[in-house]
Amino acid sequence: MNNYTLKIKKENSSLFVVSEETAQKLKIEFLKDTLIKFGLGSAEITIVISKSLPDNEIYISENIINKLNIPTICTYNITVNNNQIIVGPFIGIIMGEKKKQLYNNVRILNNYVKKYKKINGAIFGFTVDGINKYDLQITGLLYNPQKKFWETKKLPFPGSIIKRRLITQEWREYLNYFYPDGIYNYKPLDKWQVYKRLIQFKELSDFLPPTDLVNKFSDITDFLLQHKNIYLKPSNGNRGIGIYNIIQYKDKVTVQSRGKDTNHIWEFDSHEELVNFLEENLKKEQYIIQKTLNLKVDNKSIDFRVGLDKDQTGNWKRNMFVARISGENSIVSNVARSEGTVKYPLEALCDLYNFSPSVAKDFEQKLKDLGAKVGRAIDDTGLHFGKLALDIAIDNESKLWIIEVNNKSPNDTIMRLLGDKDKFYQIRLTNMLYAKKLSGFEIHTNENFLNFNLKEEQDLNLNQKIESKIYISIPGKQKKFKDYINELDKVYDLSIKFIEPIKKRRIVIVKVEGVKETFYKFIEEINKGMYKNNIKGIALKDMKVLSNE
Repeated sequence: MNNYTLKIKKENSSLFVVSEETAQKLKIEFLKDTLIKFGLGSAEITIVISKSLPDNEIYISENIINKLNIPTICTYNITVNNNQIIVGPFIGIIMGEKKKQLYNNVRILNNYVKKYKKINGAIFGFTVDGINKYDLQITGLLYNPQKKFWETKKLPFPGSIIKRRLITQEWREYLNYFYPDGIYNYKPLDKWQVYKRLIQFKELSDFLPPTDLVNKFSDITDFLLQHKNIYLKPSNGNRGIGIYNIIQYKDKVTVQSRGKDTNHIWEFDSHEELVNFLEENLKKEQYIIQKTLNLKVDNKSIDFRVGLDKDQTGNWKRNMFVARISGENSIVSNVARSEGTVKYPLEALCDLYNFSPSVAKDFEQKLKDLGAKVGRAIDDTGLHFGKLALDIAIDNESKLWIIEVNNKSPNDTIMRLLGDKDKFYQIRLTNMLYAKKLSGFEIHTNENFLNFNLKEEQDLNLNQKIESKIYISIPGKQKKFKDYINELDKVYDLSIKFIEPIKKRRIVIVKVEGVKETFYKFIEEINKGMYKNNIKGIALKDMKVLSNE
């Protein structure tokens, strides 16, 4: 492990000064002039090898830091690729279209930095309305690993991007110009698009139930006459919402759907009545139809969730593997919607399917292997994915079926129901490490650390009088938390004013005015105080300096 202290030389000579040993370790001993990169930004530098400079120090000219706008609060890795020096990683996380989504969802951003020390670099959340197309700068939230909060910054384009929320095709195409390989799960695929991609592969086609796209209502009735028992699903749906199970009997048709807490059943005497019902109840969106498979065990729907995430090697890693068991007589296996439970797969295979331990082990491996095949196949169909969640089921003849491949925002929290609270953050770490790879940092680069030495300058700014809004994500206990903040107001010499909380996103907003040093101690107390386990993220907005004392 190599730890370097980066010291800024107050000059405009574009120098990058290293010792002989450091030059050898970075493999730049023969370079004279090259580029240094941060995100998509780059600057020309001249490399100077010094015999007197300590091996753990690197000097860089101030004009380079200013030109690339490198935040000095972060810990970085440093690597050399194609004779260019890269400081990073610099990872962006798209949180949707509007800036209010950014601050209201700081909890989601914070999940990506729980294991920051294994990632390092600049982690930057933003929305597309924060992008300035003219100067190629973005206004968003930068994570401060020293203070454990997010602060508003204007930075250049990052080195890679995680697309956490949906954006328009226009924005996708714009960003793809800069990131042909740097954004994963770039374009979401609906159920029909996934089916059309997988059905091409002979090794997968036998695992896909008969499926068709609904273009007109007669497609549903024709499919029903052919298969007698079918599912009607929104092509863009998830979490078991909006799904109908339609069954053709000799003299009637029944329709079943899962509501919030219960099943709903309707009966019709003809296809005409069925179509009238569907015309009234279906939303104006694309639907698919699938043959119903006999997947129930003891009147419960069961499937196996296989979560795949690419890691820093660029390979698929199985981060989640769990059996989902629905509530009794539910038509969906979504745990929350059907009031179901989860089990470890081997346990479910033995307990629910009555397989012997050896047979259960064999089926467990078959489920894993099928998941791996799907990941490889999706890679071959043209879009860049780094995160997938497969739902695979076993029918009453012990045949495996691919039910769904979720590529939007799979639920990574399900392992918590088995008591594995850390798995969620391990998955987020894997997602970040793949983004780190995409920004130019392979696994071996994790050994070269770069820290700025700016303590004296930081101390000089602590006497500034500032004002800022603080967005605090705290699910539940908001009234008690506000009382706690009022108590802190008596301890710290600050002006504190509450702004109406955003209840839906469980955010408390506080406007604070005071000396910066006291302001930072106030936030530190919030992060480490009696509500530390409830705090899910803190973001600063509209910070401004009022005076220098």
